[in-house]
Amino acid sequence: INNESDQASPQIQSGVWGEGFFKGLSAEQLVLNIISASNMPLELIEVYPGWYSDTVPKLADSSRFALLHIDCDLYQSTMDVLDVCFSKNYISTGAMICFDDWNCNRAMPDHGERKAWAEIIEKYQIDYSNAGSYSWSGQRFIVHQYQSYKQNEYKK
Repeated sequence: INNESDQASPQIQSGVWGEGFFKGLSAEQLVLNIISASNMPLELIEVYPGWYSDTVPKLADSSRFALLHIDCDLYQSTMDVLDVCFSKNYISTGAMICFDDWNCNRAMPDHGERKAWAEIIEKYQIDYSNAGSYSWSGQRFIVHQYQSYKQNEYKK
């Protein structure tokens, strides 16, 4: 965890999160879980293993998302996903973005997913609606429109 905001977050400071805590399923285990939970055909499942900062920029420029479930927990990881997705126009009009750890870090606005979303809203001039909470710590938003990085560059 090399981001200053993440290092100062209550979840890190208290020891609830730390190095090695974010290990998850292997790509194969994830695919098996998706198939068993949804009966989705294998040929429709794509898994991009690796760090968000390395994998999200490699998505096809034609990628479009109607639903984005952010399970990044930390500020920097969340920024690594959102900044690329909005700069490359991956987010469709009417898309729902779900943040699974919205209320972690004592729901403080200067940490984690809350901080990243606030910065992305400002950077891309996002017009959105709050679609409410889900689960015990999640929050959802609907994106109506935004200015992509490319569009912002043309204005200069």
